[in-house]
Amino acid sequence: MSRTGNELFFVVPGRPVPAARMTQRSKFACARARKALKYQEFVAWCARAKAKGAPAFSGPVELTCRFFFRDGRHGDLSNLIKAIEDGLQYGGVIENDRQVVRYGAGTGIYFDEEERTEVRVRELKEVRHAVDPHAVGRRAFRVGEVR
Repeated sequence: MSRTGNELFFVVPGRPVPAARMTQRSKFACARARKALKYQEFVAWCARAKAKGAPAFSGPVELTCRFFFRDGRHGDLSNLIKAIEDGLQYGGVIENDRQVVRYGAGTGIYFDEEERTEVRVRELKEVRHAVDPHAVGRRAFRVGEVR
C-alpha cells in the first residue's frame, strides 16, 4: 500500500454519510440505504486509489476517523465509523472489520467549511489487554452496593 510504514492515510471528499441499518429488501427499496451503500463504495474507491494495489492489512488495526461537517446536522458517530469500516473492508484495505480493535485519538465529529472525512488506518504490532482474561465477568463488589 502507499503508506508510511504500517499506516495508510486518505481523505474522502464530500459530506460523510452514516451507515444505514438495513435488511436485504431495504438495500433496494430505501433511499437512505442506497445513499449509505453508495458512500461506502466511494470510501472503498478512495482507499483503493491511495493503497495502489498493496495487500490488505491482515492483523489488528487502529482506525482514526475525523468527520468534518459544515453545519450541526450530522449522523450518529458510531454509524459514521461503521460506514468507513464497511468501505475499508469492501475496498480490500482490511480483510474484516473485526480487525479494528482500537480507535485513535482524534476520532470524532468536527466542523469546517469543507466537508470531508480524514481516515487513518494503522497496523498494530501487538495488542495487549489491560484486563486479565480470567478476571472478565468477576465483580469486586455486589450489585446494589454503593462504592
